[in-house]
Amino acid sequence: MSQSPSSADKNQSTEAYDRGWVQMGHRVLQGRSWSGRERHCAFLNTRGPRFATVSHTAGIDFPEDGRGLTVVDWDHDGDLDLWLSHRTAPRIRFMRNESPVGQHYVAVRLQTQGGNRDAIGARVAVVASRQDGTLESPQIQTLRAGEGFLSQSSKWLHFGLGAANGIARIEVRWPDGKQESFSGMPADRRYLLVQGSGVASAARVRPAVNLKAADLVLPAPATGARTYLAAPVPAPPVRWRDALGSERTLAHVAGKATLVNLWSRWCKACVAEFKELGQRSADLDKAGLRVVALNVDEVAGKGQGGSDANHYAEGLLRGLGHKGEIGNADKDLVTRLEIMHRMLMTHRRDLPLPTSFLLDDKGWLRAIYKGRVSVDTLLADRATLDDSGEKQRAASSTQSGRWYSPLTVAPHGHIGLTMLKRGMKVHAQALYEAAVDANDDDEISHNNLALLLAEKGRNDEAEVHLQRAIKLNANYAEAYTNLGNMRKRSGRLQESLPYYEKALMIAPDHAAIHNSYGIALAELGWLDKASREFAEAVRLKPDYIVARQNLDRARAMIDSGGAPPPP
Repeated sequence: MSQSPSSADKNQSTEAYDRGWVQMGHRVLQGRSWSGRERHCAFLNTRGPRFATVSHTAGIDFPEDGRGLTVVDWDHDGDLDLWLSHRTAPRIRFMRNESPVGQHYVAVRLQTQGGNRDAIGARVAVVASRQDGTLESPQIQTLRAGEGFLSQSSKWLHFGLGAANGIARIEVRWPDGKQESFSGMPADRRYLLVQGSGVASAARVRPAVNLKAADLVLPAPATGARTYLAAPVPAPPVRWRDALGSERTLAHVAGKATLVNLWSRWCKACVAEFKELGQRSADLDKAGLRVVALNVDEVAGKGQGGSDANHYAEGLLRGLGHKGEIGNADKDLVTRLEIMHRMLMTHRRDLPLPTSFLLDDKGWLRAIYKGRVSVDTLLADRATLDDSGEKQRAASSTQSGRWYSPLTVAPHGHIGLTMLKRGMKVHAQALYEAAVDANDDDEISHNNLALLLAEKGRNDEAEVHLQRAIKLNANYAEAYTNLGNMRKRSGRLQESLPYYEKALMIAPDHAAIHNSYGIALAELGWLDKASREFAEAVRLKPDYIVARQNLDRARAMIDSGGAPPPP
């Protein structure tokens, strides 16, 4: 059901409408469609009030998720052929019309003398004649630049004449409104109609391209996918529990490149991968690459854990020759890695097993491997970790060539915001620090980093970032509000007021700012003015419980004795 606003009233809530667009965007990023499984359809004109569905009979009822359609007489045999596009494979199909020949046609191409050379918008009427001299009803078409969904059919206007084998006249209303008539043309031919000439000339057409039918051959399923990041990002803190239940971290392997591998005892590809890793452990050690194997059976609900299961998993990997760390991943770690993966990929699918994350010696994420990864690939990628700039970007590309655009900055701030919303503040802070280091003009990252620093009592550093944020964006109401909050928390109430007032000048309809401003006024004892701010917050947001409670307290205090007005 459509959630589009029913009017242009700016006060009308568009929450459902906005939420619908967000949900559709998420579906696309997940490789899904909000209108999928749309097969191509064909409808037959029954010359009555209804059409008949002939999709299957016409041969276009394929299981692909259909999108575009273009019509063209590709093989110049007088009937129309189809090109079909799809969201799913095969992305494009050619459908040659092999209907029995025996009917007649005429095709015309238009040309003007003005700027609209292709005569887009012209209307053409063809009046055909029968053998007995009687005339058919006119057939009318308009030349359009685009038809249907993201499609552009041929600019040849094709008219099927049926049994009529003659053309009495062709009438054209050109885009400038002038009308012109053409006559004396046999059927079953192509003509060029030039505005102002009054003569239909035989058109020159390209030789037909013979496309042969072929079976659809699907590629073999991929066993793994490698994504090497051109712009690395800080990895989340990696913690796990060993077989004895003790917590372990990467701190003891600091300064070493590390492959964090998520695996399951029930995953055959995981076991096969560790078999190769074990056989080539000497090569990995020589390259300085440590492998940390983290079992996810408990997180995936495929095991209850316990010492027996832990020892079994450790014995399995040791038997395959694995010499690195072994432990159990918890839900928190898997969630963090899942978020990183989703934020870095266009198609946000769930992580498969096995999945591995390559971290450099600074703990930054450099590559993600979904499915099995070969040791040769790991060694080649390990050798590039010390590279930077263009060499790093070259390693991330699937083919060589020259780059048209400069290296893009990793979405540190975007990932940081997601981590912050999930309550993962330690990792969010690291991402925001990376964001402002990579791009000092990112006011949102400066603002959010300041909030995290202020929570830790690092107010001086937070102040620097907030001042930078408002310098970058003088209308950043949230940064002004945060500066006011910092002053208020440190007891400098008078200094907080100008920041709240500036924020309200920018965003007068922001209920939370009115509430924060009211609190500062109330703490200064200016209850009348504070109550007005609380009342405005409630007016703007009637379900704002905190503001309503503050308003009730302020009014109760005024009723009980009042307070001096502000100077």
